[in-house]
Formats: sequence, structure tokens, C-alpha cells
Amino acid sequence: MKPTNLNPTILKSFKATESFYKHQYPNHKISQEVFTKAFIEGMKEAAKMTPEKFNTIKEEYIIGGKKLENLASKANKNKLDKRSFTRGFVSGFTA
Repeated sequence: MKPTNLNPTILKSFKATESFYKHQYPNHKISQEVFTKAFIEGMKEAAKMTPEKFNTIKEEYIIGGKKLENLASKANKNKLDKRSFTRGFVSGFTA
């Protein structure tokens, strides 16, 4: 998938995540394709929730909670690259 084909919001989020991971985890490359799929899944999951539940999960994630990462794990039905999927899902959920 070429970067120019991505929605600008997803591309911006992907580039920020990719930059972070280049420094934190130099041996792991974030998959743009998996990140994009997960971003969309995260947005869909957030759209299903009531505002109260959405805010609770988002706030819990910000202070180090695992509920959002657990949602990402459940959504990753095809067992795609876990790190890329989780980062994409969280980015999409919180977008």
C-alpha cells in the first residue's frame, strides 16, 4: 500500500507511530497495511460505544490501563502482527 493512498489522518498517525518505533524498537517495523486495517477497526469499535463508556476506556488507557489493548487483541481475529495491529487500533479508537 502506497502512503499516498491513505487517508491523511491515518497516514499522519502511522508516520508518528513509525517514527516512535524506529527509536524505541529499532528491530521491529510497523506494518502500514496492518496499522491501517487496525486503525479502521479501532474507529468502528469506538463508534459502537456510548460516550460514557468510550471516555472511561480512553481515560483508563491514558493512565496505563489495558482495557483498550485487550479490545485490540480481541479485534485481531486474523492474528496479524500484534504490535502493528495494537498501535493502529489504539490510534483509530482515540482519533
